[in-house]
Amino acid sequence: MPARHKVIARLIQRDIAAGTLTPGQALPTDEELARKYKAPIEELRLAIAHLSNSGLITVDDAGEAAVSDPPTQSHVTSASTSYLKPLPRHDDQFHESASQLGLAATQRVETDQAPASAQIADRLDIKLGQQVLHLRTVRLADAVPVELEDTYYPCDLVGTGPAAADSIPDEFLHRFGWTRVGWQDAITARCPTDAEAAHLELTDPSPIIERTRVRYAKKNDGPPRPVSYTQSVLIGGRNQLVYHLKQADLPISMRG
Repeated sequence: MPARHKVIARLIQRDIAAGTLTPGQALPTDEELARKYKAPIEELRLAIAHLSNSGLITVDDAGEAAVSDPPTQSHVTSASTSYLKPLPRHDDQFHESASQLGLAATQRVETDQAPASAQIADRLDIKLGQQVLHLRTVRLADAVPVELEDTYYPCDLVGTGPAAADSIPDEFLHRFGWTRVGWQDAITARCPTDAEAAHLELTDPSPIIERTRVRYAKKNDGPPRPVSYTQSVLIGGRNQLVYHLKQADLPISMRG
């Protein structure tokens, strides 16, 4: 049986498909929607986050939700065993790319633990408010910020406290028997939020590329589960996003 918030999301999606809610229309308040769909506020907010993650609803900086205009996102999903070969670590790839351009690559990293927001809880399929380990990385080329990356791991997988923050979560998961089985990407071109512009030191209205990635892994013969959620914000004029794709061996649907 699907999670309750996903059932609510499907009811909202049905209203959008039926034209009851139209593109650009602001959604009623959370309280009004909760009454309409006979749902607790927390489940309703998870449903809104789920629809926002899929691109059907947009939520602005003030938290106001509206039905999206025709979608501008594209999705890339990999579940092929040909993808499971070890790849160079992302930071090494960044340093290599910068070196090829004659640039000095550096980064700033911060870690903390926090309760999962509705968006993060939906992506990681965990309860709203459950503790997650948060890694924030700002990558710089010749001291100029080019990428902001936020990655979240469920603390029930990677632990809590200083030891968890000091470890490399992907390697930590591997040591405890988790095997990566695939991922799902969503790519969007948009304007940065004020917070993103501050982190990336943007002084002009430069467009950014947002790539979100949910990584899936499984333990022994258990079912796949989301083990991390990453949001990467890249400045459009300072980056090139390149994918090398192969035909997947078997189609696997990772999300409900």
